Amino acid sequence: MPALRWHAVSEELALSWAEYAMGAHVGYLRRVVSIAKGYRTLDAPTSKTDDDVEGAVAELVVAKALRTYWDGSVDAIHSPDVDGWIHVRHSLRADAHLIVKPRDLERGYGGDAFVLVTGARGTYTIHGWILGHDAAKPEWTRNPNGYGASWFVPASALHPIAQLRTTKVAA
Repeated sequence: MPALRWHAVSEELALSWAEYAMGAHVGYLRRVVSIAKGYRTLDAPTSKTDDDVEGAVAELVVAKALRTYWDGSVDAIHSPDVDGWIHVRHSLRADAHLIVKPRDLERGYGGDAFVLVTGARGTYTIHGWILGHDAAKPEWTRNPNGYGASWFVPASALHPIAQLRTTKVAA
């Protein structure tokens, strides 16, 4: 079978089918834990499993691109996804914005990196990253679904993934 691929501006990285399966398994386990614990879902239940699977695979893609370990934790909903300070946000839409929520900053993640990944089922694009507090600009504030205002950072405003260190530098 051919390797899966994610695409970045300057490099490509092959994701093996075994790696994809590992990420998908983590995503599936996250959905099972969410159901078992009765976590509230804003979307239809049939779409959340795919979201969890693709989100977990996106985390694995970022970790592999940064050549760092991904622990694939299952019940760490509000914790960083990679290296203790990198939050991965995934969307199926190629034209997606990176969403940073006020509660991310309230939880002390303003100095953390937020990474936007789009794609599905083996084809991913890492659009870049931004620090949480740098995302908090009035011109990026939107509330499209009525769930509360968040910052929608355009992909064009993100730093290239190659510029992201895997060690957090104190601000």
